[in-house]
Amino acid sequence: MYKKMFDIAQAYNQQPLNQAIKQVQEMDVDFWGTNILDALVQGIYDEKYQKSKCSPETLNAFLPTDAPEDIIKLVSKNQRPETRIYTLGIGNNFSEYLAQRLAEVGNGKCQLVGENENNNSKVIDLLEVSLNYYLKGFSLIHNIEKASQIISDPKSITYLKENQELTLQILFSKKQKKENQEFKINCFDPQMNKQIN
Repeated sequence: MYKKMFDIAQAYNQQPLNQAIKQVQEMDVDFWGTNILDALVQGIYDEKYQKSKCSPETLNAFLPTDAPEDIIKLVSKNQRPETRIYTLGIGNNFSEYLAQRLAEVGNGKCQLVGENENNNSKVIDLLEVSLNYYLKGFSLIHNIEKASQIISDPKSITYLKENQELTLQILFSKKQKKENQEFKINCFDPQMNKQIN
């Protein structure tokens, strides 16, 4: 059984934050058998999600649990830069590895909360991290005629999180002239809905 925290998407402000913290504090940590897979399929990875290959909106999901391998596979298979899964491991009866792995494949973050530990700061940390920007849609424009190889191909980079470093290596042919080499990286900022040149 599962229950949505909110029926519709909420703007991040003090009221929904307080409601979210209150609901997490009231949760029973002995879920044993919560059907997370169905909740994810119906709440996130539904038919509409499957049909739209790209969304201009960021979708953040918060799970107060770990996850079995079938859920990790579902999230990994449907991975997109604009969909991020955050996990909150509560108590002692969960797999730390699975909670962290789900957040990793879901482009999110994991926080662990002990049995009698106050979880406010950890929930707030996850909410704050969920507001971080990311960039996607990378391309490299250059005037190099004889490049042997470009590592990593910018088109293969699905997204970069805020403060994440981007390193490109360009291997030149011996025939490449050394003067006037120009490089320009383009990307898309989905939060501002604009191309960055």
